[in-house]
Amino acid sequence: MTVTPSAPTASRTSAVRLLRARAPWFLGTTLLVVLAAAVVSWVQPRTYEATAEVVVLAEVGPEASSPPPTPAMGTEKGLVTSAVVADRAARRLGVPVTDLVAAATVTVPPQTQMLAITCATGDPVAAARCAQGLGEAYVAYKDDQPIMTTPERARVITPATVPASPSLPDVPINLLAGLLVGLVAGLLVALVWDRLDPRARRPEELERLGLPVLGTVPVSGDTGTSPDAEQAYAALGVRLRALAGSRVPEAPVLVLTPIDDGDVPLASVAEALAEALAAGGERVVLVRAAGAGTDVPQRSDLGRVLGAADDRAALDGALDGALDGALDGSGVRRLDRAAGTAVPRLAWSRVVAALGDRCDVVVVTADSPRSSADALALAVTASAVVAVVGERGTARGDVVALREVGDRLGLALVGCVRTTVPVPPDPVTGTDEPGAATDATEATKATEATEATEASEAVRPRSSAPERNGSGLLPLPPT
Repeated sequence: MTVTPSAPTASRTSAVRLLRARAPWFLGTTLLVVLAAAVVSWVQPRTYEATAEVVVLAEVGPEASSPPPTPAMGTEKGLVTSAVVADRAARRLGVPVTDLVAAATVTVPPQTQMLAITCATGDPVAAARCAQGLGEAYVAYKDDQPIMTTPERARVITPATVPASPSLPDVPINLLAGLLVGLVAGLLVALVWDRLDPRARRPEELERLGLPVLGTVPVSGDTGTSPDAEQAYAALGVRLRALAGSRVPEAPVLVLTPIDDGDVPLASVAEALAEALAAGGERVVLVRAAGAGTDVPQRSDLGRVLGAADDRAALDGALDGALDGALDGSGVRRLDRAAGTAVPRLAWSRVVAALGDRCDVVVVTADSPRSSADALALAVTASAVVAVVGERGTARGDVVALREVGDRLGLALVGCVRTTVPVPPDPVTGTDEPGAATDATEATKATEATEATEASEAVRPRSSAPERNGSGLLPLPPT
């Protein structure tokens, strides 16, 4: 039974993969916005604020017979910046009255009879003198008025002090705002670029270009120990075995190739696929023929194999010698293309045909058929050619070009395999994100392929073979 991931989990996984695929754009945009906020904070003029607090008290003369009225704080607030008070403060400070009024702000704290007189200027000393001067000018004005006509008096209870640091710009707030804006802008840029990117990454894009997606497999340093990875490669192996086995009666040859010779984890996919097939009871030979072979252990035996390809007897002997001892604990026999070996183009077909007599499946890694004559010769002899697409996708034009080469030369291009880096486990649920092996569509395809293979195995007689050894592999014929 196939379990379809919930919509929130699938959306979260898609967002994580989008951000991972477009990480340079996302991180670059975010960093650019944060740097812009830092630059703005650096070049923005510094503003210093100083505040003087004045209390307004109601007073009456000795002849008064009623309680004093409560001061109208709205009126007192406007009085501080009025001409009668501001002119007096400006003359005392020696500054233009317009500059003084423009720098001053008066507020009334709730439920109080206090005036908070704040001045904001580019000089901390001038800000303190401005606030203190206005406060003292207001107190002097109130003291000059007759008590009978103006029954209030004022006192400066908190003198203005020179501020130690500017109030503007607020660098932490600016950087935090820049980070938030940068994250949103980075996400938008990633989304837009994902729509405009000429590379095909999603399964539906590849299938629209005529390249069916056979599955998505994880690629990391520990894929062999991950149950999800083992399940993904096992499902891929069953599907490829069914597709290739329906084309040829002998041992199928699976050629894995990149589309554009880009940065594709071809060797990792081939290794994991070969091990998954071997774990299923198949006799597997892995031929690593991509590139010059300098990144894998070299075996001079294969060079002799290729050099003796025109002599079938010599080829058989060389193959037996090359395969002898090549079996490792995973049940896969590995052959590496010797560095610097001149490979006759017709030799590959003979080598592959000879290998088919000694195993159940041959897995070959090769360069793109579009860029190498040797790789093209390999692809022509293959039972199934599978393109490996990296997580960053591949150019749509390269996909079309590969399809055209396949159609023109009759290559058995059955589809492609997408690779992805596994998403870390969810810290809340403790489970892995639905990745390669748990995609609902691909799981359905793998199930159908399994059922089709089981049905075909039930009706197709297997050739007689010696008893398998403890590793699950048939013993090689003696040399």
